[in-house]
Amino acid sequence: MIQEYLSEELIQLDIQVEMREEVIDRLAELMEAKGIMARNEDFLYNVFERERNGTTSMGSEIAIPYGTSKDVNRSAIAVARLIKPIYWDDGNPVSYVFLIAALKGEETVLYSSLKEKLMDQKVREQLKIASTPVQVVSALQI
Repeated sequence: MIQEYLSEELIQLDIQVEMREEVIDRLAELMEAKGIMARNEDFLYNVFERERNGTTSMGSEIAIPYGTSKDVNRSAIAVARLIKPIYWDDGNPVSYVFLIAALKGEETVLYSSLKEKLMDQKVREQLKIASTPVQVVSALQI
């Protein structure tokens, strides 16, 4: 199920950011540029509102921020692997960010499915050694 929401063009490897907001902004801009959403302002507002209500860090250096908006054209997942971990709001280090932009009603299903997939040790090991977006997509197909 997750694979239909992933595309190589929405994966950025080895990027440098200093803060959670910076990586979320960057991935949302990428999604907007690729036509996933018409504009990202309302979407970002919803994502950061969701972040204020509870952490989206799941441990294992992974965070899955998510949101929805009237401007989202189709559900998708953007991925960033960071050069250096940043600390999420709960104090956990995060090196992998999976930003979900979802059509209304799909956000919790996508979040739960992705989180379940990322709980698999084998998937996380494959993500660590992935050197291309194609390999990231493959890792999530395990």
